[in-house]
Amino acid sequence: MTNRPRIRFCIETVLGAITAIVLVMTIMMPDWIERIFGFEPDAGSGSTEWEWAISLAIATVVLFADARRLWVRSAQSSALPK
Repeated sequence: MTNRPRIRFCIETVLGAITAIVLVMTIMMPDWIERIFGFEPDAGSGSTEWEWAISLAIATVVLFADARRLWVRSAQSSALPK
């Protein structure tokens, strides 16, 4: 893996892990926005947090899928005879 894809792989993996952690936090504590920031953007209905959860789930899948794609492509290119 050259330097640029390695950095991109690390960034995508870290961001994927962060979004996964926040997704789990959102599922376990659906009112975390109210608890942390002290205001209710959805009047306490929880819809804002579920929108966040859906967005975070999509972001997590996309980030991990692209990181995997980089890893596989790097492994394939390094396996080629020179």
